[in-house]
Amino acid sequence: DLIDLGTFKQEVDEGARTGTTDAGVKWSSSSTTPPRHIGFNQHRVDQIHHVVAKIPPSFFADGRLTVRFTTKNVSSLNYESSGVDNLKITAFYECAPCVDVVVVVEEDFEDYTSDADVVNSGWINGKLEDANTPFTNFLGRYDQNSDTAADDPYKSYDVPPGADYLMVELDFYEIDSWDGEDCIYVYLNDQELELLLFNFNVDEGYKSGVSTNGIVWVIDSKPNPPAQIGFNAAEDQIHHLRARVPSYLFVSGVLTMRLATRLNSDKNDESAGYDNIKITAHYNCDNVCLPTEVVSFEDFEDSSSSLAGWVNGKLAFDTGFTQFLGQYDSSDEDSSEDPVKYYFVPKDATYLTVEFDFYEIDNWADPDCIYVYIAAQTLGLGFFTEGADDGGKTGTAGTITWTSESQGPPAHIGFSSSHKDQIHHVTATVPPPNFDDGLLRLSFGTRVEGSGKSAGYDNIKITVHRDCGSRVLLQPPQEAIVAKEEETLKEDTLKEGAVNTDCEEDSEGEDLRRVDVDKCIAPDRFDPIEILSQDTDTVTFSVTQVWKGCDFGSFFQSRKLSWLATDYVASDGELTCSKFNGLECGEKKTLTAVCQDGETIVDLFTYDGDGRVFGQSDDAPIVIPMACGGDDGDATKMCHYRYVVKCAPRKCGKTVEPRKVKKDSFSLF
Repeated sequence: DLIDLGTFKQEVDEGARTGTTDAGVKWSSSSTTPPRHIGFNQHRVDQIHHVVAKIPPSFFADGRLTVRFTTKNVSSLNYESSGVDNLKITAFYECAPCVDVVVVVEEDFEDYTSDADVVNSGWINGKLEDANTPFTNFLGRYDQNSDTAADDPYKSYDVPPGADYLMVELDFYEIDSWDGEDCIYVYLNDQELELLLFNFNVDEGYKSGVSTNGIVWVIDSKPNPPAQIGFNAAEDQIHHLRARVPSYLFVSGVLTMRLATRLNSDKNDESAGYDNIKITAHYNCDNVCLPTEVVSFEDFEDSSSSLAGWVNGKLAFDTGFTQFLGQYDSSDEDSSEDPVKYYFVPKDATYLTVEFDFYEIDNWADPDCIYVYIAAQTLGLGFFTEGADDGGKTGTAGTITWTSESQGPPAHIGFSSSHKDQIHHVTATVPPPNFDDGLLRLSFGTRVEGSGKSAGYDNIKITVHRDCGSRVLLQPPQEAIVAKEEETLKEDTLKEGAVNTDCEEDSEGEDLRRVDVDKCIAPDRFDPIEILSQDTDTVTFSVTQVWKGCDFGSFFQSRKLSWLATDYVASDGELTCSKFNGLECGEKKTLTAVCQDGETIVDLFTYDGDGRVFGQSDDAPIVIPMACGGDDGDATKMCHYRYVVKCAPRKCGKTVEPRKVKKDSFSLF
C-alpha cells in the first residue's frame, strides 16, 4: 500500500496532514519545528516531520511487515535530500479487563444421573456413585478393579494459557477399610502428586509435597478423627487437596487430570471417590510490588477453624492468655507429637519473617526448653526458668536469624495461681532458599521434664518482605500497554483541529484506581482521595475524612477520627508520611506527590479508638509503617487503602492544561 505524504517546499511550514489509504491505513504527519537551518547546506532551511501510521492486521497476517521509503527529488544531493530516523513499530492489543481470579471449572456431579452423563461430560473411565449417603453424588467408586493407568478416570480441561498459575482443588473420599497399604495418585499433565498411604484407623491430617516439575500441593482431612460417613460400618474420611500449578505446565491451554486409585480389595471392603473439583486461574492484574504483605495470622480465637492445617494441633484457654495453641507438656516430648503446619508463601519474597508468642506456663526449670523448626532448620531457644526474666535472646540456625523478647517480667498470668508465667515474643528472619518451593514448614517442639508446667503458642504471623527498589512499587508497565495508551491519545488528535473538551471529566474514572490490599471493614460511601490537578510530573490531590460521623444521625459521640496517615512520594522525591489527628467528617487536606512512569501510589492508613469504624473481616492486624505511627493504636482497629493515581488525564492530549481545582465536591447528602 502507498502512503503519499504530498509535496514539500523549502521555507514553507507544511504543518499537520492526515489521510487514509485505499487499503485502510490511517496516517498523520506533523511538523516538529518551523523551517530553519538544521544541518548540511548552510544556505538552506530544513524541517523535521513526525509521521504516524496505523496499520490494520491484514498487512501482517503472516507475521511480517515490509516498510519501504521512496523520495522523488528534482535536484542533486547538494541542493535537496531526505532522511528517515527514529523508526518505531509498536504492536497494540485489544485486552479485556483483567480479573485476579477466574473460576475455570466447578464440578460437583450433582446434576448427573448416570455413568453416561459422567462420560459425556468428558470423563474417560468415569462413573457415578449416587447412593443416598452424606457423600452425595460423586465420581466413583474405584477399587482394586481400577488398578492400572488404563482404568484410571481422566479428563482434559481447557484452561487460559496466559494465567500466572492455576489452583486445582478436589475432595478425595477415603471410604471404608483402607489398611495402610492403599494409596492414590493425582496426575496433572502427567506430573505425579504422590499423596502417600491411607488407613481408616488413622487421621492422616495435613500432608504436603512438591512434584518434580514444581507443583506444590497440600492436603488436609476431615472429620478429625475419622468417622463413619456412608456405606459400610468402617470409619471414613474426606481429604481436601489443593495444588498450585505453575504456568509453564499449561502453555498449551489444556490441563489433563488423572486420578489413580491403588487398592488391594473391592468396593465391598474399601473404595475411593472424588468430588467438588475446582480449577481457578490466577493473574497478577495490578502488577503491584508490595514491600510487606501479611500472608497468615493466627490467634486461635475461633474454635471452629483455628486448627485448620495443624497436625497434632490442640486448643487451650485461660482468661489471662485467652485461647491459644497448646498446652504442650512432658507427654508431648516426642517429635512425632509436635504441632506442625505447612504454609503457602510467595516464592518471589526477598525474605520472610515468622513471629509468634511463646507462653512459658507455671514452674519451668533448667533444662526445660523449646525448639522451633522452620523449613529444615532447628532454632534452639535455650532454657527457661520460672521467676527468671528469660528475655533478650538472639541466635542463628543455618541462614535463619532469630530474636526472643520478654513481654513483661515474670508474673502470674493464668492456670496455677502458685506459679509465675512469662510471655516471649519470637521473631525469625527467613531468607531463601528456605521456601523456594513456595511452601514453609513450621513446627514447635516442647521439651520439659516432669509435671506442672506447659507451653503454648499464639499470634503466629508470617510476613512477606520484598525489595521493591527506591519506592518503585509498580513494576514497569509492558511496552505494548504504554503504546496503547499513547495511541489512544493520538487518535483524539488525528483529525486536524479536533479538540476533546470533555477529556478531563471523561478521565476521572480511570485516573484514580483503588487496589485492595487487605480485608477492610469500614463505611464505604465516598472515595477519600480526589485529584485536584495534574501536570505530568506531579499530581495534587485531597484526602478527606469520609468515615466517622458522616451518616445523618450518626451514633458516634464524636465526629472526629483518631488519625489518618497518608504515605506517598513528596515533590522532593522522598517517601513521606503525613499524619492528621482529629479530622472531622468532611475535613480535607491537600498534598502533592511526584510521579514515576506517569503515575504514583498513595497509601492511606486509618485508625479510630472507638473500635466501631475500622476492622478486618479476618481480625488480622494492619502493619503500619513506623513513620506513620506503627505503634499508635490497636492494629486490629485500623484499615489500609491503596490508590494508583495518574499524573495526566488519560483521555486528553499531552498539552492539556492542569486540571482545575474542584470545590465542595464532598457532601454528606
